Amino acid sequence: MQHKKMILIFAGLAVLIISLGFLIDNDEPYDSIWQTVFEFSWLTVMLFGLQTGLYFFGFGIYKVAVRLKKL
Repeated sequence: MQHKKMILIFAGLAVLIISLGFLIDNDEPYDSIWQTVFEFSWLTVMLFGLQTGLYFFGFGIYKVAVRLKKL
């Protein structure tokens, strides 16, 4: 299904972008590795949610536009 492919792409993109951000970041590292893991996970989930939300919002608008065109 087309949506599964896009969701996997968004997940990979989110991990890649957040990893790049962590590599570029100049802040001091956290004392605990778990705090770093938590921040990485939280940012990845937020970016993934934003991407999928925008994708499905756009897909919904497209479906409505196609349905209105048929009327």
